[in-house]
Amino acid sequence: MVASAEHNPKTTVNAVAGALFSGANLYCFLPYFLTEPPSMPSATNSKKTKKATEADTTTTEATVETKPKRTRKSAAEPRVKLYWGVFNQHLKRVAVFEYTDVKKAEKHAKELSKDGGDHFLQKIKEVVG
Repeated sequence: MVASAEHNPKTTVNAVAGALFSGANLYCFLPYFLTEPPSMPSATNSKKTKKATEADTTTTEATVETKPKRTRKSAAEPRVKLYWGVFNQHLKRVAVFEYTDVKKAEKHAKELSKDGGDHFLQKIKEVVG
């Protein structure tokens, strides 16, 4: 028994697929990166392309002077001063010391910790002026 082309399942599937997905319809089902749809000339497209090419030639021939973009000055960063803050276990500031008085701040935190609760030091930045 010889298999003919009419009864071959591959050829019938290809024939049906060719009939269904012929021409531009095929591009609806294929991912865009596999194929590109064919360019079809039409009266409206040709007018648009003529206008676009004319516009391109006019812009390249004429030198267009563009104004430089204005840049705004960045706002000056505010001046900041550092302090040592003594905080309790509820994160409330109990005392503030100058940044150079680290030993005094540590001593104060230890004294408060003896009475009860944990106290710790943390740097504080405050805006000056």
